[in-house]
Amino acid sequence: MPLFLGMPVGRTMSAPPASAARVLEEHHQLLDELLATVRAASADKAFAAARGALDWFRVELDRHVRVEEQLMFPLFDGVMGRSEGPTGFRCAEHRQINALLDRIAASLAQDRDSGEELAELVALFETHNRKEEQMFYPLIHRRLADSDQAALFEDARRLLDAPLAGDGGPLR
Repeated sequence: MPLFLGMPVGRTMSAPPASAARVLEEHHQLLDELLATVRAASADKAFAAARGALDWFRVELDRHVRVEEQLMFPLFDGVMGRSEGPTGFRCAEHRQINALLDRIAASLAQDRDSGEELAELVALFETHNRKEEQMFYPLIHRRLADSDQAALFEDARRLLDAPLAGDGGPLR
């Protein structure tokens, strides 16, 4: 079984092996696992553990969104000649996800179960990731030149592997 950041991942990948799409698909798996940890801890009323897992999820989500919004989307928009459509929808969903995360964090900060918000987040996150993996990532892979794909792959890996904030990393 392949590993990502030392963690086993098991979904079948649709993207080519050395591509930014593949890196992001694998990162989706890590995010899914972290979100499952938040849900389990919240359901068990282990609120400190849920908060810790949520914090880690948010750090990794921030890395993921940066790769998409700062690297992938501008390339795609340049190739397509517009900044509306697929990238605009992805950015709007990123904002929805972050708004839900704020609500979940507020509930957990008060040691309250956030099961309903977490279920809503999981549904939104799964739909969002499925659209990216089945439609958006393949489309960008077909549209980008090989040199742009290679640069995007390297830049995506660099951002996802960067040290955390406070360690000189790129995160706010």
